[in-house]
Amino acid sequence: MVVLTLAVVAGVWTAYWLYMVDRVERGIEDWIANQQRQGMQFSYESLEVSGFPFWLNVRMEGARMLIERGQSWEWRPPVLVAGIRPWRLTEIDVDLSGSHQLVGARRVDLMSRKLGAVIHVQGHGAWRGTLKGEGISAKFSRVGTLSVKRFALNLHWGGNRLAAGQSPLRLNLEGGNIKVPAAWSLPLGRGVAKLRLAAHVAGPLKLLRDRDVLVRWRDDGGTLELARFSLEYGPLLVDGDGTFALDDDLQPIGTFVARAEGLMETLDALQLRNMISIGQATAVKLMLMVLARQPAGRPPRLEAPLTLQDRKVTLKSLPLMKVPRIDWSRVIRQLPQ
Repeated sequence: MVVLTLAVVAGVWTAYWLYMVDRVERGIEDWIANQQRQGMQFSYESLEVSGFPFWLNVRMEGARMLIERGQSWEWRPPVLVAGIRPWRLTEIDVDLSGSHQLVGARRVDLMSRKLGAVIHVQGHGAWRGTLKGEGISAKFSRVGTLSVKRFALNLHWGGNRLAAGQSPLRLNLEGGNIKVPAAWSLPLGRGVAKLRLAAHVAGPLKLLRDRDVLVRWRDDGGTLELARFSLEYGPLLVDGDGTFALDDDLQPIGTFVARAEGLMETLDALQLRNMISIGQATAVKLMLMVLARQPAGRPPRLEAPLTLQDRKVTLKSLPLMKVPRIDWSRVIRQLPQ
């Protein structure tokens, strides 16, 4: 009886596992067909599902994705490997390690020593995912190489049915030991020790398919809540938070409370690189001595609000810079839908 029972259980589980293999393969083909209807072409050379009895391991070789949004881009990933538990189909582990190529008007060659994602499907279009990587380098055809020793990105999309007060989009980004291309000519050198960004969207927001989505979001009181922005760049330490929205021309407006240290050293570095004159550095230092606080046993610390309006950034009514205008039509054409 025991042997017979085990044989029946094994047979039922084998049938269930084979059924799930067929379901996974059909799901992939349905997704590809849906992408083609939206103008995105995806193909692959071979697909294999293994891992019996406790895994559904999907191995896809020769995958290519052609995206046409104003201009054509083709993504050529390495061998894609995804793992799914047969009893937990809403959680997908994806291994993206290896060499990626993005070919279009410009070319990007991305190499990752370790890159993986975990996706949780929650129903009604909602999902959340985590993307983590180590030893990432992206070589841009025109500007050079961007490298990141480690990073993590968490995203949560609320889907089609949101409860009152629920954010449609949340993100949290952390990166460490970032080295930017020399062609970017950043004022304090190429190395960024740490970058952290945590933000969420307030107000109903759908997928960005046209400008009307932004207009409705703005009119419904939509805002971008920047819960935290933290940067360690050379001698400069910046931490802050703020709230942003869109004006009548769909350009960003808002306020950002910045807390910064290492400002005197930053000015010295800018002067050393001939980016500001001695007179400008002296004038700003005098202003900082008035505005900054001097905590006991710590360097001077500035805490002041930055305002963005009419594409101008000001610090206590002092103009700092002008930001470029955002062409939303161009941005939307280049987004995957």
